[in-house]
Amino acid sequence: MTDATANKDVIVETIASSSTIGDGATTSGTSTIHDENSKDVTMVDESEDPSNFRSPERFLQDIIISRAPEDVRSRYRPTDPATPDQIEEYRQKVLNHPRTKHRLVFQQWPRDPQGPVITHDNSAMGKVAGNGLQIWGETLFDFFSVSRVPGVTGLVTFTSGSKMVNWVNQHKETFAQDLVEQQKSEAEPTTVEPCDIGKLIQKNETMHINAKWSLQKSWSKDKEKDRYELPQPWPPASPFDPSAYPSPWPIPPFSQQHMTRIPTLQQYIPQCLLPERLVVHDPWKLLAAKVVEVDRDSEDFRAEKLVKWNEKEDITHIYRLQHSETNHIRRMKDMEKLESEYEERCRVYDDFIADPHSRNKLPDGFMINEVQDTSVDEPGPIKPPIYVVFPLRPIREQPEEAHLYIAPAGTIGEGNHSFVYKTELELPRNFLVNEDLCQECVLEDMESILREQDGPNGERRDPKWDEKSGRLVLKTTEVLPAVAKMEDPIDGKMAPYIIKPGKYEERLEYEGPFRVIQSRVQFPDLSKGPYCAHIRGHERAIHPLTSKVYVAAKLSKQGDAHLANEAENYQRFPHHFFEHWTGYNIVRPMHDPVPVEALVPQFYGYYVVETKSPKLSEPEGEDETESSAYLSPLLLLEDCGQPIVPRNLSVDDINQSGSLIYRLHEEGWLHGSVARRNILRQPGPLSAWPSERAANAAKRDGLGEKWSFRLIDFGRSKLSEIEDEHLTRPQILERGHITAWIGGWATEEIGYI
Repeated sequence: MTDATANKDVIVETIASSSTIGDGATTSGTSTIHDENSKDVTMVDESEDPSNFRSPERFLQDIIISRAPEDVRSRYRPTDPATPDQIEEYRQKVLNHPRTKHRLVFQQWPRDPQGPVITHDNSAMGKVAGNGLQIWGETLFDFFSVSRVPGVTGLVTFTSGSKMVNWVNQHKETFAQDLVEQQKSEAEPTTVEPCDIGKLIQKNETMHINAKWSLQKSWSKDKEKDRYELPQPWPPASPFDPSAYPSPWPIPPFSQQHMTRIPTLQQYIPQCLLPERLVVHDPWKLLAAKVVEVDRDSEDFRAEKLVKWNEKEDITHIYRLQHSETNHIRRMKDMEKLESEYEERCRVYDDFIADPHSRNKLPDGFMINEVQDTSVDEPGPIKPPIYVVFPLRPIREQPEEAHLYIAPAGTIGEGNHSFVYKTELELPRNFLVNEDLCQECVLEDMESILREQDGPNGERRDPKWDEKSGRLVLKTTEVLPAVAKMEDPIDGKMAPYIIKPGKYEERLEYEGPFRVIQSRVQFPDLSKGPYCAHIRGHERAIHPLTSKVYVAAKLSKQGDAHLANEAENYQRFPHHFFEHWTGYNIVRPMHDPVPVEALVPQFYGYYVVETKSPKLSEPEGEDETESSAYLSPLLLLEDCGQPIVPRNLSVDDINQSGSLIYRLHEEGWLHGSVARRNILRQPGPLSAWPSERAANAAKRDGLGEKWSFRLIDFGRSKLSEIEDEHLTRPQILERGHITAWIGGWATEEIGYI
């Protein structure tokens, strides 16, 4: 069996597009594509059965296979004749090989032979994510290579479709106008939130199907308390009050139960909402941050990690959030953003109430069509529908306190200056979980309001609600598919592909006035009062007033200043360091796209001890001023996974993890400690449900895909004071280490990556 692309470029013909895939000659309109190694290619017949076209996923796979290293393609190639199963096995082996790139630029933007030269000075800005890097694309189909000088094939740059659209429009180059039109369908970059921590908490709560608030008998001798009945008086003074925990809560920290599934906190928490007071539970006295000379592989050490929490005497200390000037600035910015978002919701709400019409933005709520005289599933005039407006959700409040539980069972690692533990952070549940309005209550309230306004039999109903003053309008969306023919990378035969699927949608949209019903139902919150009867019929009605999440706690050895420096740096980092965005970036000096994820772990506060527990005893023979009296400050961060192991990474993973340093340099930062241990990875994407992330980690024959990477350890990091775009010498050295690794010149044995 021959490999059709072993010795020649990929041959692709596009329909209604002037781009080409690979290094074939550029085409525009209906021209054919050819190169010196292949005969001319005929156009795709528009009348061809759509079912014969291969999917966009198959198109990308075939591009990936055609661009895989030659020795990889040759190693697994079956001999002729090959069965379909053998061909598929070959495809999967090439696709799953760690040196096969899955993220690459494969399109060329054609140039007018008489067009101007693209220079740095006449470059145009395209769409950008929050990090401000210029080359951003929503998908791999939105990146191109382009000749800076028309006709000079050796002078090529990588760019995005949106940049090229703006550049050709500015310079009146109309040679690839069809591509300009296609790029209009590219979405704007938007932030992506991690999987909803509130939904994860609610899901885990429902696993305790036998949960109950009380087993005690009521005052009546013949009646036992309902399992939903709350203790009295209610609510308790604090969500951490013992009365606020139904059975089987509180569950001891670090319990190894299949029903105890604590999610990892990965959301950005506004700095103005971080708890000021932190109660730290430390039965093992780990806050002393002492170096203990033990064999971590010994049975004694493993046994200590398995000691149950309730077998130790609890020791607590009160910590306070440490504020700095930098932290004050970030807190103010976060508060301003929260207030601005709330004010915008209020503005939308008030504008709609003042003018309830489809021309205004709709607030949170839902639309209900009353019984119509004619069908409401076709265009035409109709009576104004009801729009039930939900009350405004209040701004989240800063918790008065939180509790942190630390134990040897959560040991993550030890460095030259610090210890890191996975800890359980307990917060008020309503700080993490946004409860939804009870739909049954909302509908019952709506019916009650209608009776109050219209009368029991509709005798007071305003005639305007029966006039057909609104209309249902048919809206049509049509996007033609982008199709192409390309040589199959296995047998060399031309095959048709759908590069971007088309879309045809018809929908009825309402235009006109609404009858507004302002719901009087409030958002449920068990910490303020009992749930309604509807919610009590669901398992989620039984839960404590607090929730636990995993965070990483970093402790500093006595006399070391790195932790304080690192905390200060986390507060100085620009906000986009913590943000996840849609799409991909090409980060200089790289040539391949990488996902636009957060660069650093989420920062959950720097806490210093305020009050030591009276139970804290001094070991015999030690002075009170020595390490026994020392309690480390705490740097709370997102737990972002495990340090990378280069031999377990694909070439895309290497590019993505290496790009973190390049992005750090783009903002003028020097890391100061570039090493494999300081790049972490975890299954991704973080927006997915945990089961999906676990499945992604097992794909590609265990190599995994869609990993999320993060840079850590900023105790030595510094912000450059150089104001121009030149790198400092230390940054150049750091970049050299990463570039050597990405280029395959470095080995795993060297100290740096």
